[in-house]
Amino acid sequence: MQSPFVKRVIALVAGLIVSMGLILLVERLGHSVFPPPAALTPDATTMTDPAAQAALMKAVADYIATAPLGALLFPVLAWGVGAAGGAWIAARLAPATQGLRSAAIIGAVVMLGTVMNLRSIPHPAWMWLAGPLAVLAGTWLGARLGGALGGVDRVMAA
Repeated sequence: MQSPFVKRVIALVAGLIVSMGLILLVERLGHSVFPPPAALTPDATTMTDPAAQAALMKAVADYIATAPLGALLFPVLAWGVGAAGGAWIAARLAPATQGLRSAAIIGAVVMLGTVMNLRSIPHPAWMWLAGPLAVLAGTWLGARLGGALGGVDRVMAA
């Protein structure tokens, strides 16, 4: 029998892995539907040369300013799906009394990543509203489906 602490740590680690994996998967899908310009592909020089990093960030900012709406919707979708999947798995694996807290922690981490992304790369103003709202909605949905908000599994067990 695992201690509640170990179960919670496992739930949080699994939730983070699932959320990051889903975000990467949805963003990769977005890049296959709306391929970014070749100039946005970093290479070894870009990773080590500050001038090349600055040029890449400028190219990214220029692309986002002119990107099609669909290309900008995929990151918002990715943040919401990642929050939902991570919160769901964290709520499911956590001890019964810790499901909501575990889901909320995953949501907070995804929110932090979303805000860091929005701050580091210039995004349209609507993404500043849509991104955090997608994370909040995804976290709520994941917690609900995971039983942390009185979902079917936890209600049936009572």
